[in-house]
Formats: sequence, C-alpha cells, structure tokens
Amino acid sequence: RMLRAIATARSPLDRKLYEAAHAEFEMRWRDAIALLLEVQAQRPGDRQLARALTELAIYVSDHELMERQLAMLWPHALKDIDDASTYANNAYRTRNFRRAADHAMQLQDRWAGDFNIQYQIHRSLLWDRRVEPAAIVLARVNQLAGSGLDELHDLARARQACAEGRREEVEPLLAKQTQVDSTHWLLLGMLGRDVDATKLLM
Repeated sequence: RMLRAIATARSPLDRKLYEAAHAEFEMRWRDAIALLLEVQAQRPGDRQLARALTELAIYVSDHELMERQLAMLWPHALKDIDDASTYANNAYRTRNFRRAADHAMQLQDRWAGDFNIQYQIHRSLLWDRRVEPAAIVLARVNQLAGSGLDELHDLARARQACAEGRREEVEPLLAKQTQVDSTHWLLLGMLGRDVDATKLLM
C-alpha cells in the first residue's frame, strides 16, 4: 500500500512524505529524516513536520535537530496542545534542563487540565532538580489521574518520592508490577537497581 501511494503521489512533495513514512516503517530513521527535511525546506512553517522530526530525532539521538524543531514549536506551545505536548515531552532530552524547566513552568497553568502534559512538566522540573515546584505539579497530576493512567501516575509518584529521598515508597509501586515493560524498567532504574534493569532488556 505504501509503495502504491509513493507511485501515485499527486506531487513530488507528497511523494517524499510517503517515502519518509515508508522509511520510518522500515526503521530507516536517517532516511526518513533526510526526506522530511527536504519537505520542510519547502514548507518551513509546517509544525506537523516539526513534530514528526522531533520524534525521529530521538531515535538517532540528534540533539541539534531536536533543538531546531522544538525552537519552531515553542512559540505555539501556549496555544496549540499538540505543540505543547511535543515540547513538554521532549525539551529535557536536549540536555538544556534549565530551559526545559523554565518553559515547563510557563505551560503548567495553560494546560492545567491535561494529565499527559502535566506528567511531562513534572518530569522536566525534576530533571532540573526543582523538587518543590514539581511537588505542586504532582498534586495536579494526582487530581487528573484516572482509569488507564495508573502506570504514568505511578512513575510520577515514584520520581517525586526518589527526589525527596523517600525510596521506601517506590518499592511497593515496583512490587505491584505484573508484567515486564518500560514501567518496570524505569522503576528499577529509579531505585538504582541497574543490573536488574539491564536483565529485563535481555
């Protein structure tokens, strides 16, 4: 189906978009990035492209590419929830923790009713060791948490507990894990059980 879409694309730009989707499907991340950058050169204000490139930058650990895309999204993050979500989810990955946390503080009231954005804001604040502001955001996360959000809620609670030196509160969260997944792995990492965390990946 993808190959048919590429062959019948209505324009060269559409063809590149389909080719990029095909490359991403085949996990050819750098090929997908190169194609999307070609499209972006023709559509410099396309924030959907910026969001897609941000996600691909994670796969190849290209912090410079991520910086450029997030810089395009930030001016819109207080108005557009998709831009806000992408920014809050990824800004800390650039390793500029102070800027990510500063921007997170600006986003917290604007998107006060969105669990996922508040969850990401909480994480960004802790990356910059802003433990007390993070505790305030966690209170909001606690209020917003609902059915189907248990794992993310537990991770937020565990991060705050570790940041405040309450390691004993994380052990029960780990104990209730019933399957081997990223939540299990992250909790082990928070507890410093790196050997056990590595074994999960084998």
